[in-house]
Amino acid sequence: MTRLKKQFSELGNDIRMQLAEQTRVLEARAEAAAGVAGELGDYCRRRADLEHEYSRALDKLARAALARHRDHKHKREQWSLTGAFACWQAALDNTRALS
Repeated sequence: MTRLKKQFSELGNDIRMQLAEQTRVLEARAEAAAGVAGELGDYCRRRADLEHEYSRALDKLARAALARHRDHKHKREQWSLTGAFACWQAALDNTRALS
């Protein structure tokens, strides 16, 4: 009977050691995943900031181009008849849509 108790005790200790090792491994994985998630969050925030800055710069560019365009109204009476004007207008419209 004592031999059986000793075997159970050794088996219980072995299982406890395995569970402790598995717990350490899972904690390390969770810590690594949390680190990656934090880095991803920082990346997304920085990207959003950059995209916002880019959007403001595009809007500023389009507004400046439109202001120049309005300043030269007397020169552009016939512009709407040219393909270049259509390209110019499309470029401005696309820029404003991106911002």
